[in-house]
Amino acid sequence: MLKLSKFDPHGPFGIMLPPSVGEAVRKMDTGRFKSPKYQRGNLNMLWAIFNDGDGAIVVMTNNTLSETSGSGTTYCGIRWNSDGSCDRRGPGSTAYSQTHVGEWWSAEPDTGIGAGYQVRALSAGKTGTWSTAAASDNAWISITSDRLWGVQFSSKFGGSKTCSATFEIGVLAAGSADDSAVISCTAIRT
Repeated sequence: MLKLSKFDPHGPFGIMLPPSVGEAVRKMDTGRFKSPKYQRGNLNMLWAIFNDGDGAIVVMTNNTLSETSGSGTTYCGIRWNSDGSCDRRGPGSTAYSQTHVGEWWSAEPDTGIGAGYQVRALSAGKTGTWSTAAASDNAWISITSDRLWGVQFSSKFGGSKTCSATFEIGVLAAGSADDSAVISCTAIRT
């Protein structure tokens, strides 16, 4: 049971919080956490906190990624990086750009933070087939290096390939998730 030890009158929930959780909530109330998903009163966010002592948290957001090209092979993917950042891949095989700051680790970049975490894609609810997968469905893999899941499509007649799955990130060897999100990747060839 959570022992309450400090009142944070500026906290988004107006309740007493232990100092470390209070600091995490304070940090959540700034920057990208001002979006409607994380507005004051959203108690789900409080329970999603994983506190590392600095107030940083594991945060994942549902994301639909799509990449299009008119020639060659089109790539679309998601890469969980060892520094806590998250990149989208495409449309080329070596083209990467950050999805948004604070995904998957709110205090990214944090060199080496991935060494303490693992990621997996679940088979339940999955649609399509990954062209590239860092691990088999349901298998945890450490984020000691960058981990990529994605699709690719190539056809002179055009078309697309899509795969969607729920991803989870959790503390290494804990066997449970700190947060999850549905990620969908579509590679389109025009």
